[in-house]
Amino acid sequence: MLFRSRDREADVIIGSKHHPRSRLNYPTHRKMISKIYALFLKILFNLPLRDTQTGLKIFRKEVLDRVFPKILCKRFAFDVELLANAHHLGYKVVEAPVVITYRREVKWGRIGLKTLYLTGLDTLAIFYRMYILRYYDRMEKEKDVLETDSRIEAPLQSSSSVEYHLHTPVEERIRRLS
Repeated sequence: MLFRSRDREADVIIGSKHHPRSRLNYPTHRKMISKIYALFLKILFNLPLRDTQTGLKIFRKEVLDRVFPKILCKRFAFDVELLANAHHLGYKVVEAPVVITYRREVKWGRIGLKTLYLTGLDTLAIFYRMYILRYYDRMEKEKDVLETDSRIEAPLQSSSSVEYHLHTPVEERIRRLS
């Protein structure tokens, strides 16, 4: 119901500080950081979003089922990797308004230079995997092959009969890595 009420047939809805109906009360330097990062993401991934860092995100289950197995980032750009992959796969991602009241006493909400640097590195790593290595596309192709083919290998010889070995997706990836 929520996916239809916010936007026609949205697959992902994210809270956005830059939505026209959002109400914000937080420092100018935080607004600048947010706008610069949004521009950075627009240039790198052509995301149809003005904000990815608010934290509020709602996904259809099928989107997460398809995207989560590909996620490698475990730090600062985890949400960007999720959203960039969802968008890359053709899912519709839309923004919804939020209300934010900045409270200085919350220490975990501070953004320092080290955090900005590490977020930038993580974001560039996602770009590298998506557009240079084509890692996410290869993962999608491997998944399709494994789902449509039972992956019967050439027969293994035994003394009395021929045996066939069926690989599960995990066994197949381990076999390819060895």
